[in-house]
Amino acid sequence: MAGTGYPVALQWEILKEGSAMPTRTQTGVILAGILRSADGQRQRHCKVKVDRHTDFFVHERSEPTNVTYSKLSIHDSDDWPDGNYEVEFNGQKELLTKQGGRYVARR
Repeated sequence: MAGTGYPVALQWEILKEGSAMPTRTQTGVILAGILRSADGQRQRHCKVKVDRHTDFFVHERSEPTNVTYSKLSIHDSDDWPDGNYEVEFNGQKELLTKQGGRYVARR
């Protein structure tokens, strides 16, 4: 926990100032992924391009407390038809729709 071993008032000050969870952002990170069609008929390995946001507690530097991803895109091309897909990477699953040859997040 952030500030473990510190008085509660100091722990609150660390959290309140926003210094308890500094975030490191890496842009344009390429990760290995698996792209699947919604019906399960198609599957292939792909390259996933993301921005990776890693949060760390100030006094605990070894392991991140939280890792999130944004700006996901499929970095390689294919001839698959437009439709619904799912991509899996680094233990994450995201739902996508292919429209006009481009993959976009499905909401």
